[in-house]
Amino acid sequence: MFRADEIFVPLWFQELRMRWILVAGNGPRIDAFAKHLRHEGFRVSTAEGLTHAVEALAARTHNCAIFIGLPAKDVVDIAHQAGRIFSAHRCAPPPFLAVATEPLDTAGMLAGQALFWHADASDDALLAHLRALVRRADGYPTHHRFGALGLDPLRARASLDGQPIALRPMEFNLLNLLIEAQGRPVSPVTLASRLWPDRPYCRERLAAQLHHLRRRLGGRTAAVRVQRVKSLGYALSIRWIKPARVDNHAAASAL
Repeated sequence: MFRADEIFVPLWFQELRMRWILVAGNGPRIDAFAKHLRHEGFRVSTAEGLTHAVEALAARTHNCAIFIGLPAKDVVDIAHQAGRIFSAHRCAPPPFLAVATEPLDTAGMLAGQALFWHADASDDALLAHLRALVRRADGYPTHHRFGALGLDPLRARASLDGQPIALRPMEFNLLNLLIEAQGRPVSPVTLASRLWPDRPYCRERLAAQLHHLRRRLGGRTAAVRVQRVKSLGYALSIRWIKPARVDNHAAASAL
């Protein structure tokens, strides 16, 4: 059958508290990704196979359903069965995020039910898409803004002053954590634990990623910089440009 658990949700991710995610499918990646989600502050139900996934969706309200390692046909069948159940209760089914080895035929999907396919997606990419889906379903903006910096988690794109920034996946994830904090410091341990949840804290590893991200943003002259806040951690800051000084004496003479 399926099992569910409850964990403490960190304050730094309050907009996703009390969110239930169903992780269903086959293979060892199911348990590993479910563990990753719990570490991120989600409540997780897990299910194996088509029948158990439908039972899990009917048993409680989920904010998103993630399918890993199931044939595309099974995912579509689950969507149809879940759609009939939710239709009987006059409510919409949750968005589906599917990882399959073949494209999914979405022609027969019920209206209003989102289905996404990401072939060979990494856990970090899945997590970024999941956050964007839940935020969008809850009415949160799909884009983050901080000064001249823009970030689209769903499409994994970043821009500065309207110009795209080429970021490696780990640099993008680090920037996403910092922009979510909106200028509030994030401790090094928190950053490292979310970037590398299965590895011990290493200051040098985090410092290297911060260095790369700062260079991508433009270094010390960038409009938005990554600033170290003593004893607190790291935060985004907007570069303050000192206004030009007005010579009042010269202006008066001209009059």
